[in-house]
Amino acid sequence: MGLGRWFSRKLKELQLRKEREAEGTSRSATTSPSRSSGHHQPRPFTFRELAAATNDFKQQFLIGAGGFGSVYKGRSRKNGLLMAIKQLNRQGLQGQQEFLVEVLMLSLLQHPNIIRMYGYCDDGVQRLIVYEYMPMGSLEDHLYVKSDIYSFGVLLLELLTGREAMDIDPNQREESIVEWVRKKLRFCTILDIADRKLRENFKLPDLSKAMTLAFSCVQDDPDSRPSTGTLLQTMESLASDPVGGAPLWRSLRRGSDASSSGGAGELLNPNTSRRQRPYSR
Repeated sequence: MGLGRWFSRKLKELQLRKEREAEGTSRSATTSPSRSSGHHQPRPFTFRELAAATNDFKQQFLIGAGGFGSVYKGRSRKNGLLMAIKQLNRQGLQGQQEFLVEVLMLSLLQHPNIIRMYGYCDDGVQRLIVYEYMPMGSLEDHLYVKSDIYSFGVLLLELLTGREAMDIDPNQREESIVEWVRKKLRFCTILDIADRKLRENFKLPDLSKAMTLAFSCVQDDPDSRPSTGTLLQTMESLASDPVGGAPLWRSLRRGSDASSSGGAGELLNPNTSRRQRPYSR
């Protein structure tokens, strides 16, 4: 109930901010938000402001398109800030409250390796979300080889455990997050090492699937890591459909190799109370 009240309060704050902007009392930010400044509130943009930034959404500024909408590169006429502006399809528009809920959840995602959301536009039938512009494109464009899969797995482990990629162990020795996870899996289940806040707020099958995916990406043997296709498919299923309780390890197994070698498939079965040593050196 406490979480529900907090969420309702945050939603009302966004609604009040939109009303103030419509009345002309809101003032736009003049500089790009700093990544070191912590959590920030998304600012409202007017449709006219975003249309000017993209020269009326000209085709030459289109940098991506998908089922949910189109993304344009834009530059603020006020301060020169480069932005990626996602214009949602009108045919699939959510109601105002659902749209603001989505904006709120996006604004809470704070991580150095996740693009920042600058704000949103809810102007009549127009629904747009404004992100920082990344000249090198999305991570999906660069995930080609198995070493990239490993690095992506480290990032996922950071997000899911709440730990840094490198930390100091009790003996004052530098320890990577992968080493830390391997140690923990000798005695713990994969859900035990997930961030407590995630365990409290997300369905455990979903969390188990995400944790399993992350750990499979950092296997020592590159051939044991999932392909980019498997990675993308799994992440898309996490983003859209709820997990029906089936552990991910079955879908990641590679025939008899996984079951005979004691690899990630057997190791990460969430129904196992104890874990084997992750790797035999």
